Amino acid sequence: MPNLETLITLKPDIIFSSLLSKEQIQLIQEKTKVPVVALSYGSTYGGNDKNQSKLEAVKDSLKLIGKIMNKEKRAKELISFMNEEENKLAKISIDDKAIYVGGVAYKGLHGITSTESDYPAFLLLNIKNRVLKDHIGHAFINKETLLEFNPEVVFIDSISKKIVLEEIKKDSAIFNHIKAFKKKNIYWLYPSNFYNTNIENIYINSWQIASYFGNDIDMDLVKKRVYKAFLARDIDSHVQ
Repeated sequence: MPNLETLITLKPDIIFSSLLSKEQIQLIQEKTKVPVVALSYGSTYGGNDKNQSKLEAVKDSLKLIGKIMNKEKRAKELISFMNEEENKLAKISIDDKAIYVGGVAYKGLHGITSTESDYPAFLLLNIKNRVLKDHIGHAFINKETLLEFNPEVVFIDSISKKIVLEEIKKDSAIFNHIKAFKKKNIYWLYPSNFYNTNIENIYINSWQIASYFGNDIDMDLVKKRVYKAFLARDIDSHVQ
């Protein structure tokens, strides 16, 4: 919940929210006398449609913001860019290997056993996180499950880098038996989620993953293109 006294002092014309319940939204409206618009990042991130992907929900949220704020042109530009990136990524072929993603932040930072079945950067490349066979959304697995799955390639969200490196050092006996660690097929991805999602980094991570699988991709150009589209200005492509 936001600080209601601060909100009242700011005297906004409208409040956009995400990840708040109907009861919380109603309370904010009652206390501030300001309309609150709820946005969605997908079914497990504020939405109700189980069949809608996170990115499709984001596009709907952008359309809504654009309509309310009279920024429909900007919303259309962003959505068009997202669609173009998705179409290009969908054409990339990725080797069929046992792949895993860990260190996924979920209401805070977690270790390597924090994972997600519908990890957006994977979905854009039609990659399956097969360690979660029947589970949808975020999940915590145990190290024994990871050892049994024995992934050939492991991707780790760098937002949890400190925690993961400590785990690897502490439980080296376990990790030394996993193919990905034996062959040093461990790759770090840009932070994509904490309490909310860094949408731009989802696309960058997909291109990064594709490059790890041998596709000839200029990541500096990718980062410049993606960040400029989302931030509407040039940004140093070497920023981490």
